[in-house]
Amino acid sequence: MLRNRFFSSLGWRVAALFFLGLVLLIPLSMIDGLLRERTYRKADAVREIGQQWGTEQRVYGPFLRVPVTREEERSEQVIVKGELQTRIRKVEHRGHLILLPEEYRFEGTVDPEVRYRGIFRAPVFTSALRMEGFWALGDATDYEMENSTIDWKKAELVFRVADAKGLTKLECGGLGEGAAPRPLFLEDQTDWIAIDYPVDEGSEEAPLDLSFELQGSLALSFLPVGREGVAELSSSWADPSFRGSRLPSQRDVSESGFTAKWSFGEFGRGFPNFWLEENGAPHLSVLENAMSGVEFLDPIDGYRMTERSLKYGSLFIALGFLVFFLFEILCGLKLHLMQYLLAGAAQALFFLLVLALSEVMDFSVAYGIAAVAATSLVAFYAASVLGGGRRASMVGGAMASLYAVLLVILREQDYALLAGSVLLFVALGVFMFLTRKLDWGNAGGQTVEGG
Repeated sequence: MLRNRFFSSLGWRVAALFFLGLVLLIPLSMIDGLLRERTYRKADAVREIGQQWGTEQRVYGPFLRVPVTREEERSEQVIVKGELQTRIRKVEHRGHLILLPEEYRFEGTVDPEVRYRGIFRAPVFTSALRMEGFWALGDATDYEMENSTIDWKKAELVFRVADAKGLTKLECGGLGEGAAPRPLFLEDQTDWIAIDYPVDEGSEEAPLDLSFELQGSLALSFLPVGREGVAELSSSWADPSFRGSRLPSQRDVSESGFTAKWSFGEFGRGFPNFWLEENGAPHLSVLENAMSGVEFLDPIDGYRMTERSLKYGSLFIALGFLVFFLFEILCGLKLHLMQYLLAGAAQALFFLLVLALSEVMDFSVAYGIAAVAATSLVAFYAASVLGGGRRASMVGGAMASLYAVLLVILREQDYALLAGSVLLFVALGVFMFLTRKLDWGNAGGQTVEGG
């Protein structure tokens, strides 16, 4: 008798529903695992596209690399005819002086397109870039080098791109056809591009005018060299994300594309305007940390939104259970646990539908189709289980409202916490209002069967 009373009690029903909720976390975790697998597959596809077209591009430089010879006098003790004597010996050290531009302007036009690998897509681009400005020249004392000779005739213009195979065209103004680029490997194992850039002795300035075309994917970044500098980028891509050590001082983003302008100087970038290569150059990571640029976001990437929606999966299953539980205790119905399980499974499949559909269409469209499908399935099932079309309409309306609120939460990321808190508060308030006159002591004893 006591055992039957326990299993017919309201407490048992709540405990059983809690257990069912834990069971339904299994399909949610499986969907989350599938999401991660598809994300990895897309990353592999994007990587393959980048390997063939050009990876994420970063432009280092330009620098002026000039040979330097420094003489040093060293004294040494020698024995001559049995006598200890001191001799002065001159030692010659060879190195390179690295100069950054005094004024620098980096500008480019980026022409984007979308490439596919199966159903997966990646934004790629072809950019026309130009570097302009000048180097201020001086003698050895200007660069804190005593007893040194600078060979300006053997100067080189040096720069680097992250993926050199994306470099399709290169023109260096004022140097003629003999200025052919060549690879340069430095002692830190990095590969650069060098162009002979002879400078006349006694010149106060060396002009900079370098143009090239660069193919890449996903993002384009530049290094803020120069005591004073400006960078301008424009593109027809409507979904940019500006990143790096500096954000644009001016930007204009619209459906037709974007334009952005950066202003920068030598302060706060982490490296000086000149240094001796033999004394140790700034590590490549230091240069990368100083970079700024733009990332080309994919507006149809539904994986990020699906991942965020999955975080609310357990909450939505719980709220779905709450809707059916209210009908059970308020309308005198006795629902089987299997009926709860099937309704919860339909909600779990909603997230699988969103994942599958968002791979081939816009996320909002995929979300809408999945929400209509899941709501229709649950409402159709509720019409039979709850014994009436009116009750089924109420269930369908509640489910549709939940999915609408979730979409708002996903779209308004900055207000997700606020929207989620309001949703829980409203759900609790509705539950308290509908059950305010319920005799909880006898609620579990009602045994009227649902149709």
